[in-house]
Amino acid sequence: MDKMKRLVLSVSIFFIFTILSIGTVCAKSYSYSYINIILNLEKNGSVFVNQERAYDFKGSFSWTFLDLKKKGASDIDFIEVRDLDTGEILDYDLEEDRSHVKATWIYNVHNQVKRFYIVYEIRWRSKIQRCKRILLEINRRRTCLY
Repeated sequence: MDKMKRLVLSVSIFFIFTILSIGTVCAKSYSYSYINIILNLEKNGSVFVNQERAYDFKGSFSWTFLDLKKKGASDIDFIEVRDLDTGEILDYDLEEDRSHVKATWIYNVHNQVKRFYIVYEIRWRSKIQRCKRILLEINRRRTCLY
């Protein structure tokens, strides 16, 4: 009986350590080191958005997406996604419907800070909507950590 208890205890300890080590190996997270945004307001009412985003990756990552809600915009066109560390222009896939546009791009990183430059154009239904939306967005971002 003593041998059986030891065997069960040994097997249990082995499985506990295995599960804990798998959880540690698979654990990953990311945060933003910073996000810089430059808005260029055009005479026709559109806005060109230039974003520099620095992601601090913990673990292995291979893709990122940016999902933009159209709230008041007639359209959003992605123009460029660039890897700022290599200068490479990245291909991206788009998903779009009446309420949002989502760009997804591919890369490979492991435990590092990765910087991307993203350019897109927002076309508004009216200039008044554009101004209200920009002011609300600027005010909202001021209170968030980026």
